[in-house]
Amino acid sequence: MKLAILIALFVAWKSRPAEACSCGDPVPACEAFQSSPVVFVGKVVAVKESGSELEATFTVTEKLKGHVENEQVIKGGGLCGTMFQKGKTYIVYASNGSSSLCGRTATTDRAKDDLAYARGFEKRTKAVLEGIVSVEEVKRAGVEVRVRGANVKARTDKNGRYKLELPPGKYTLDVVDPKARVPADGNEVVNLAAPSTCASRNLSLVWNGRVRGKLLGPDGKPIEGAQLTLVATSTTRAGNQFTTTDAKGAYEFSGVQAGEYQIVVYTTKGVPTTTYYPGVDDATKAKAIKLSQSGVVQKIDFKLLP
Repeated sequence: MKLAILIALFVAWKSRPAEACSCGDPVPACEAFQSSPVVFVGKVVAVKESGSELEATFTVTEKLKGHVENEQVIKGGGLCGTMFQKGKTYIVYASNGSSSLCGRTATTDRAKDDLAYARGFEKRTKAVLEGIVSVEEVKRAGVEVRVRGANVKARTDKNGRYKLELPPGKYTLDVVDPKARVPADGNEVVNLAAPSTCASRNLSLVWNGRVRGKLLGPDGKPIEGAQLTLVATSTTRAGNQFTTTDAKGAYEFSGVQAGEYQIVVYTTKGVPTTTYYPGVDDATKAKAIKLSQSGVVQKIDFKLLP
């Protein structure tokens, strides 16, 4: 008797279209494999329709995970159940007796990553770390993700997704993007405990607009260690940013989103007067700095009031 799996899918596909099922981005192949109790490869030899239910019969050609019985029946589906076609071969992820349209179940010609991970799981020497790079929900394609302190890197695909394979350990990721950067508080350490570890780490960048200039003291000499505050005007929704001048009086704000801003220096280095760019003590007289997305505004130089 042929080894078979029956997948029963309760899908109201006639009265309710599949488009009504809302799915987010699919999880990585390694995550899907580890979270699914049963994973197998099989060919659909029959599809039985009964009202809103579908019953797909598979001849199983490869057991990848879990206990698979002969003539095992897995029920489930509903609006978001997988729609199978007779004669096609699939890798099937089954959980609680169902195969979800929102999961990674797919025909084998579209599941190379899934098959490679599942077939090599027992022999793995490296963990998998993958995710999506985005800026304000815009996927960043073609940018480089680097492992800090190691010569390991990957480039994102058209969907902003990257994938790294690393020995067990703790890692921090950096992104090389000419228009955006990882925020200062966004570089969390990722712990890959074992070769079987599968970690998902999405990287949310900020547009890397920059404002640069030089701050002078009342005597016209560069002032070191002064704190400057970048304040968004009423037309821009953004929090305050802070930076400090170097020995030459130079400063830079980075990771600034597009909009209009004022720069202010409060009491510093024995100078009690608050100074707004371009060198005034009244916020209403301050000059607004306009910044485009990922733009750079330079030579915002001014002198502290006495």
